[in-house]
Amino acid sequence: MLKIKKQTWTAVTIKDHVIRYVRGKNESLESVSDFGERYLPKGVVENGRIKEWDTLVTIFQECVDTWNLKKQKVVFTVPDSLFVIREHSVDSTVKDEETTGHLYMELGEKLHLPFEEPAFDWAERDADEKKRHLLLVAAPEDTVAEYTKLFEACKVKPLAADVAPLAFYRFYEGARYGGPEEHLLTVHAFPSHVLVTVFNKDTPVVTRHMEWELDSQQWRVETIEDELIYEWTGSEEEIIFSWQDVLTDIRKLRNYYESSYHKGEKSLTKVCIGGDHPYLSRFEEDMSLQFDIPVHRYDRTNLRVSNSDTNIPERYHETVGLLLKKEV
Repeated sequence: MLKIKKQTWTAVTIKDHVIRYVRGKNESLESVSDFGERYLPKGVVENGRIKEWDTLVTIFQECVDTWNLKKQKVVFTVPDSLFVIREHSVDSTVKDEETTGHLYMELGEKLHLPFEEPAFDWAERDADEKKRHLLLVAAPEDTVAEYTKLFEACKVKPLAADVAPLAFYRFYEGARYGGPEEHLLTVHAFPSHVLVTVFNKDTPVVTRHMEWELDSQQWRVETIEDELIYEWTGSEEEIIFSWQDVLTDIRKLRNYYESSYHKGEKSLTKVCIGGDHPYLSRFEEDMSLQFDIPVHRYDRTNLRVSNSDTNIPERYHETVGLLLKKEV
């Protein structure tokens, strides 16, 4: 991978329901110069897959024109439902420049992924005399290519792809929330899904994409106090009932991490919750009551546009973290 020089560019995140951008320099949380969002009609993107190509191109072209993104360099995230993060080791004799090719050679034998033709990114975490220990991020190559094609079709220059947990952790680290020897559980709740990741220090060890058992047609965009809001039109009981199922799965993931990775000798030390789900405050309250470790939600007032009093809303934290990407 190559180091990226400090420069101004744009980070773009695309979820099933929204496109968000943040512009600034990839150096600190204080370097954001602009941000914005555009909600998507239902069915244009589903589970990260582009279902209505022409519609998405039209919408994104309008975003490019409105946000002045033409010919701008862009970093973007792979859809949350489609990537995997793995720890993987290769022989110490494998050189840096040979690593990606070597990983392809190990597919289906030493390296097993849920898709046949992956695109890889990797970082070396540590090494010993016999092995190089890698953090491997993989996604379907056709998905990465399709999003790259979307940007190119709208005259934007895609520079690199990333994944949400790593993007968020850069925000978390940049805000100096982290501590030494930390075992962090991050929970990001969106109308379409919940993304849960466990970090050991700064390394994502396990991640899960959890879907809501809800009728997605009950979501709609509303204007409240001159701001567009994604609103649930069904009953609150439906949301809470589905959330309890998600909470059960989160507890199972915690137990799996503590028993499988540390044999019960080490435990999670903190939970951080974020995202853009309108019931996020309720989720935070429930987790605070049901977990025996601190549950944090990031400061919603501290992050501001550079040289301005304009607050950057909490739902942009992932995109801000993406802006801080230092390697391609």
